[in-house]
Amino acid sequence: MDRPSDDLPPPARDDDSEDFAASVAPAASVVPAARIAPTGPIEIAGERPYQKLRRLERESNVARWTFFGGLRASTRSETVTTVLLAANCAVFAAMVTWGVGFMEPSTESLLTWGALRPLLTRDGQPWRLLTACFLHIGVIHLAVNMYSLWSLRFVETWFGHLGFAVLYLVTGLFASLASTAFGDPFVPGAGASGAIFGVFGAVLGAVLRWKRLGVDSRVTGPILKGVFSTLLLNAVIALSVRNLDHFAHAGGLASGIVLGYALAHAPTPEAVAGRRRRGIATAALSMVVVAAITFALQRPGLAAAGERVETVRTDEDEMGRFWLSAAPPTRPGGPGDVTSDAQFQSKIDMDWLPYIGEREADLRRTRETFPELKKGIDAELARYRALRALIAENSRASAALRRPR
Repeated sequence: MDRPSDDLPPPARDDDSEDFAASVAPAASVVPAARIAPTGPIEIAGERPYQKLRRLERESNVARWTFFGGLRASTRSETVTTVLLAANCAVFAAMVTWGVGFMEPSTESLLTWGALRPLLTRDGQPWRLLTACFLHIGVIHLAVNMYSLWSLRFVETWFGHLGFAVLYLVTGLFASLASTAFGDPFVPGAGASGAIFGVFGAVLGAVLRWKRLGVDSRVTGPILKGVFSTLLLNAVIALSVRNLDHFAHAGGLASGIVLGYALAHAPTPEAVAGRRRRGIATAALSMVVVAAITFALQRPGLAAAGERVETVRTDEDEMGRFWLSAAPPTRPGGPGDVTSDAQFQSKIDMDWLPYIGEREADLRRTRETFPELKKGIDAELARYRALRALIAENSRASAALRRPR
């Protein structure tokens, strides 16, 4: 994920911002950082077109530098971003040290370390909503996410240390909740991308808040352009890459827009001083919402039901292998062995078909009790129907071989 806009220059230093503004543009052309209903550009008589373009560019730079310099007044470092980067890397290093795969960790090892799996999260293990945000499926996954987070480190100067920490952790939780509520309950997931999408969504939320406050469009315009360009790029990537948790990304992005709007403020001393209070209030309200949704999603017994469905799938695979090994060597078109065909058909009628019927009945009962597993159960029932069709076809072929000639 790239930065929202490369047009955004670094904020000016406090000791030379006024001297720089005076040196690059006349005092009358310096536009306030945040003003209601800004007037149009100042026209200078006899100004050539290229001179006008250069002047407008200087004015835009001064407006942006003044605005973001005010936001950065009390946040001169990206301490929280650095801590989050170190935490993600430390967890991955610990996983590798304890034997987890460096490139492709196994599903069992990821679940042991706290990966998100809706079956478990909804059945008494809600702590996976948070731990999954610090796990990564291989070093490449880690590198991509950490680069994206470092590219968005400037957002910390917009909201302050506490606000950025609240933003990252809360949007990560909402991303995990979205994956739990709408994703495949059998498929585990992990990664910081949901929280990173939340940080990116906060950029859009902050710009929307600033536009409502009447901030100069020369400040918000380049950011909006960068935001929509990055969203388009991520949409293309999402369509071309498999195994991405789109529900987590969407949940993080949506919650980030809301939190960014709530935490954004004008670059005034009073607003900057109120960051801590807004951060604490936002965190408290968000945790109440997260707790309520988590409680609503709880389904005791869901994990055991999911294990039964997976056991059916394993038994079915073993049944298919046994079918291939136990089937008589004679096939349609060859010399029939009446004895072996008759024994094989008897085994089908006495053992396999009743077994399949019991499994199908158990799957249907499970689907009625736990509709969350409907998609996975329907897939297993479809495989059983295909197996029944194969058995019926083989039975017809065997009967044709036994008919007197």
